[in-house]
Amino acid sequence: MRALLQAVDAGAPAEYLELPAGNESLGATFSSSEMAVFADMLPFCTTAGMRRLVRILDTLVELQETEETALAAGRFARYIEEARKRGNHIYVAACGSSYHAAMAACLFFNEIAFTELIPILPGEFRGRYSNTVKDHDVVIAVSQSGETKDLIDILNDISATGRSVRRIAIVNNVNSTIALEKSDLVIPLRCGPEIAVPATKSFINQITVFYTLALETAARQIESGAGEWTPAMVEQRRAELAERMDKLERIPELIERTIQTTREQVEAAAGRIYFSPSIQLLATRMNAVAREGALKIREVVLNHTEGFEGAEFKHGPNTILGFNTVYGPEHFSQMLAIFTDRLQQGLSELASRGLGFASARRMVNALCDHARGAPAAFQLNTEEQEIFAEAARDYVPLTGFSVPYPLIYITGPAERDVRLTISQLNTHKIRGSCTIVIAEENHRLRQAAEKPPGNGEGYWAQYITLPRTDDSLLPVFTSTLVLQMLALEMSVRKMQALDNLGIAGHGVHPDVPKNVSKSITVD
Repeated sequence: MRALLQAVDAGAPAEYLELPAGNESLGATFSSSEMAVFADMLPFCTTAGMRRLVRILDTLVELQETEETALAAGRFARYIEEARKRGNHIYVAACGSSYHAAMAACLFFNEIAFTELIPILPGEFRGRYSNTVKDHDVVIAVSQSGETKDLIDILNDISATGRSVRRIAIVNNVNSTIALEKSDLVIPLRCGPEIAVPATKSFINQITVFYTLALETAARQIESGAGEWTPAMVEQRRAELAERMDKLERIPELIERTIQTTREQVEAAAGRIYFSPSIQLLATRMNAVAREGALKIREVVLNHTEGFEGAEFKHGPNTILGFNTVYGPEHFSQMLAIFTDRLQQGLSELASRGLGFASARRMVNALCDHARGAPAAFQLNTEEQEIFAEAARDYVPLTGFSVPYPLIYITGPAERDVRLTISQLNTHKIRGSCTIVIAEENHRLRQAAEKPPGNGEGYWAQYITLPRTDDSLLPVFTSTLVLQMLALEMSVRKMQALDNLGIAGHGVHPDVPKNVSKSITVD
């Protein structure tokens, strides 16, 4: 390749190698692009002509990849539309973050393409659908690595049925087992390797690809749906699709804007909850975002975190609010302060009566036993028991402090979604929660979050303001990004705190947390 570059540089016409004026920055773009195939050759380029050739070759490769992806997207839309018209099922099978992307895909396809997708975990697929798959069903396998063992197994099971089932892979690694051996069609993510263990950029690419595929499917429906819709309906759908296409082009700008405008608010929220032992994320209509955000916090912060459709939280999980027995450092600090106060009272009385070290030791043990709910202290003599009884009077362990439970609300700007979120917020904060809201600016929602409840000892609220879109789907992208940033900031803060305490092997790390593998390729 180096000899080729030298030969071309020596003999190629100058006008062929020249780039248009103002495009000199393309070299830097390609050299850092994760799609660039030939960018690694740039260090060997000794002249401007050779560098231009590398840029041209990478441009040609990128154009070819773009064309191939466009053709694949067209086939995808055709398969989906054929299945929809036949009344077949369209399954989206995935694990982990890819499963949450599948959940987001259902939202996109429902709203944009009026098409039902069924998100399913591989184990659930075996339990629910393994014996009911029909000819012409579609299975979309989503995997960053393309090597997820559970996913490969159900693709093998589907092949073993002998049914004519379309198998589509959405993968980042196009040289993987799922892409090369298990699929009829491959849609590449093309986001480059995911360096950190937790999926971040690959997840954003997955939901972007699904959003684009929903648009492609809707466009195919419009062109072939003359028998289903009136001319007025067709024109309305074309107008909606055109608007969505315009918004698609602006997603990178929206992501950049989100990072710029929310960073300080995210840091403030992370500073409040990075040591919280348990957190709940409540999303209205965007359960995929809540589930993925909770997974990110669990992965890199190691705090117990769950994601729910917001309205579901009141059906049992809300029992975690108010008094509970889930404790973190803030709870422990308050418990210790109350215990120390009682102990000081007892030791002071012992000293005033001239009782020595042995009595003090028995008093400490008696109060420690009392704090953990052990039976009465029989090791104390009569005088010591009198002092102990006074020190322990009205001292009920695990009470006397109040640390509100953190709830994170995620909602889009639609009036109904905002109204439901406000209702949930008011319901939960009077039962002992504190509040983080991730949403576009809304005065009523902000007011509901920031107003403390009547009995709100220790209540606090944080509003993270997303860039305004007034759109039902784009907040999936912005709120996902905010939660990724929140998990990162929480992880860094907790890691530093544990390091400062000298705790070895704690496993908190934003890039390589303990126990998490990049790809699970074994049973």
